[in-house]
Amino acid sequence: MATATRNRPKAVSVSKTAIDQVGSLLQDLSAKPKEGMSLREAIDQLREPIQSAMAKGYNYEDIIAVLAESGIPTTAATVKRYVSLSDPRKRKAPAKRASTRKAKTVDAEPEAPAPTRGRRKAAAAEPEPEPIVTRGRKKSTAEPAPKATRGRKKSV
Repeated sequence: MATATRNRPKAVSVSKTAIDQVGSLLQDLSAKPKEGMSLREAIDQLREPIQSAMAKGYNYEDIIAVLAESGIPTTAATVKRYVSLSDPRKRKAPAKRASTRKAKTVDAEPEAPAPTRGRRKAAAAEPEPEPIVTRGRKKSTAEPAPKATRGRKKSV
């Protein structure tokens, strides 16, 4: 019975001059034009012509009909979204939150804490200990119960 052997690649030796020549050839290559692009990239490149067609009175349905005839199938919602995303004038700036804190004055006296009764006062005086979390399981903050002993009790 014949055993199959694998064709293992043999070590190839490459000269330093060949590496230098290929390196310079690759550096000198011009940019290769992109043959295909995503729908988003296509609409981004067509943003200005689309906006000028809309300024002339055409709507999104008319524009997608022209795009479909040219081999770019899409929907009105997609064109509208991509045109608005690529237009920096229509991008929404992140909304700033209004400050809800009161401005502190330098000369003002610190406010006295509101009077409390009963347990609230004690709870406010002593902060609760942080819960111990181990391997995703939440453990109680209370003292652990004493371990039960098996068998005989040891005398002290």
